[in-house]
Amino acid sequence: MFCLLYIHIRVQISHMGGMQVKFKKICLSRFKETLNCIKMIEVESVRKWQENVLMELVGKSKWKSIVDKKYAQVPGAENISLLLDKPEVVEFLAQSAYKTIFSSPIPAPAKETTIGGSCCIYTGDLECLKNGVLPSTKERVESLEEISNWLYEYYPRMDQIHDAFGITSSNRFLYIVEDCLFADRISKWLEKPSWKHGLTELIKTHHQEVTQGALCRWVNLVSHRKPQIDFIYLSDVEEDLWKLVNDFGSELGVKDLRNRFDLAPVQVVYTHLWLNFLQKEGYVKEPAIFCSEPYFHFDLSNTERYYSGSYFRDNPYGKIGKCHSFGASGTFPAWYHRKKTRGLPCTQVVNKQLKTEQIRNNNVLPLDQNRIVWDSINYLFWDNHARGTLYDILSMYGHHKSKNQEDQRSTRNELREKISPLLDILDGKLVDVFSYIYGKNRYVGVSPMHPASRELLLQRFS
Repeated sequence: MFCLLYIHIRVQISHMGGMQVKFKKICLSRFKETLNCIKMIEVESVRKWQENVLMELVGKSKWKSIVDKKYAQVPGAENISLLLDKPEVVEFLAQSAYKTIFSSPIPAPAKETTIGGSCCIYTGDLECLKNGVLPSTKERVESLEEISNWLYEYYPRMDQIHDAFGITSSNRFLYIVEDCLFADRISKWLEKPSWKHGLTELIKTHHQEVTQGALCRWVNLVSHRKPQIDFIYLSDVEEDLWKLVNDFGSELGVKDLRNRFDLAPVQVVYTHLWLNFLQKEGYVKEPAIFCSEPYFHFDLSNTERYYSGSYFRDNPYGKIGKCHSFGASGTFPAWYHRKKTRGLPCTQVVNKQLKTEQIRNNNVLPLDQNRIVWDSINYLFWDNHARGTLYDILSMYGHHKSKNQEDQRSTRNELREKISPLLDILDGKLVDVFSYIYGKNRYVGVSPMHPASRELLLQRFS
């Protein structure tokens, strides 16, 4: 549309004669006004999504506690309500703006590379492994082969892909895989220290063979383009990482972090030392980076508890101090009802194995417990039509709830009949997305893709 408008302006200008220069200025001014208007529409779209969908379904008090408390823990960051008055920030955040809760200022060169990462094994499954049982069967883990079979059967989880990083307008994304750290934790829990190397190789190989492709398809789908996506496996830089931990400890006057804090390497990747390392080793060529991950990854209380310092208060992201070239934003993770889906086991979330209907109940109401609604919020936020459908559903639901209890009971079936066809539309879109992310014939139990969706996907990604 922008190109057609500009071509139209140029054609008109070419026939103007003496008034060409004056008219050109007027046309270009109108063109800029049009662009600014469109940017404002995008800002209002983000505002509407956060206030009318996320806040309503998460719950106003819960949403307020997340937004007001969590962003305040991150020095240099601003609440999303303030960011929405800055169209240039929303423009950079792109589709991730719909899920962003807070963001630091964005160092100009940082726009080139956005970094992120998510846990190799999610919390709901780690709790099972911590107790020595497989998350899918609850049977005792007896061999590495059992873990391998389980991992290839159920991973990656869709919430794991969603939480990887905020999909900004950057031309390049860098994904950090904590393979050796999770292998170390799991082998200790299972009291099998000799398994660490095998688990590290298993997690790394699985990511290379399965997760990388799924993650790339997700980024392509949400961003409507094909940015460059690179991966760093911490097992390839493990000793360097522990050196950074020691350097950071020395800088703050804290000794022996390796024995005191097994997740110290996770914390150090949110510091200027990690940026320096990435630049030195050639992973990042720009003088600045931008990190966009779920908001709770920036809960810096762990760092200050173990490092016993005020590093992040003294060096706010994207501002003054050592992190001035390190921008950061916290995003809203995949969610269901009142909690993060990462806390659910693999048998209760969309993943490489499960059919969508296996994790959904048949209850349309209440909406805040409807899996199709939540899956749409998690995985269709980037789709204009899906957002519009959710707005329609929530509008009808809000009108229903405004009635007295007797009228609500008498019109409940009528509401259900109105909402169900809209849920079917969203469900069809979700099936298409999951089919695409997990690859043809690799997602179990989904129906064939709708012709229109298939054609659209082929046009974008063939």
